[in-house]
Amino acid sequence: MPTILIVEDHIDSRELLGDLLEFNGYTVLQAGDGAEGERLARQNLPDVIILDVSLPVKSGWQVAEALRADESTRLTPIVALTAHARDEDERKAMEVGCNRYIPKPVKPNLVLQTIEQLLSETRLESA
Repeated sequence: MPTILIVEDHIDSRELLGDLLEFNGYTVLQAGDGAEGERLARQNLPDVIILDVSLPVKSGWQVAEALRADESTRLTPIVALTAHARDEDERKAMEVGCNRYIPKPVKPNLVLQTIEQLLSETRLESA
């Protein structure tokens, strides 16, 4: 099963997302800050990264830019999560290399649908 990395500083949100994904058959890795998330992404090369943009230590914006600059994670799909559902946030997410943008509060079905779309796109690109 695909591996999903969740980078979210709010433990309740992180655990809810983790439980949702594990229940749906995914392997889940979790990080509570941006630096830890970046390290886990490079060490484990997950299939998709769910990245909160407001994180301690290193922001989600910084993490996304760093991962896009690294050859090993350059093509890993990244889903930006933010409580700031403004057009400029979505635009910034795309500018720093995120593939999708999901506003909070997160809708479980949207998360699952987004991950499946990204995994399908990745499979098509590698075929």
